[in-house]
Amino acid sequence: MDFSDFLTDQDALVLSRVSEAEDFHEKGPGPAGQQATYRMAQVLPADMLAAVQGVRSGETRQAADVRFAHAEQIIALAALLQLPGRTRQQDADTLFSYDTNQWRGAQVAPMGSNIQWHVFADGDGEVIVRMLYNQEQFPVGFDCRPISEGSFYYADTELQRCLAAAAGQEAG
Repeated sequence: MDFSDFLTDQDALVLSRVSEAEDFHEKGPGPAGQQATYRMAQVLPADMLAAVQGVRSGETRQAADVRFAHAEQIIALAALLQLPGRTRQQDADTLFSYDTNQWRGAQVAPMGSNIQWHVFADGDGEVIVRMLYNQEQFPVGFDCRPISEGSFYYADTELQRCLAAAAGQEAG
């Protein structure tokens, strides 16, 4: 649609910058030392890890465990999982701006954004997980070690170990 009768390109840029700053502070990584977004998102990896544990224990046999959410959850979860380019906090004494921070909400959570964990189990009880972020394989942050160098697959026990703190759990 053409909104040029209502909004100039310069006006759109100003509104975009204001919206990005708001999203960065309310949903994203925010200023250095801010932890509210991360605490808000902790329930998500905790639930995801519990679903993976259900596959390992045989309690979960469904083909998919799907949740629908808005950008508020996707942006917070992307920051919490330390997805590349999604986690940079702003120095507490510097205002967020396009000039000082490359974080962009439209890149972190574009329309139809999603984070998927694909869980695979073999007959020997081995369980591995791969994460897709907007249909692309992504490495898991923290110090999670994939099953082999350069792989995007992780043993479920490794995810439990390295994501325990992100999920608000004790390492097991």
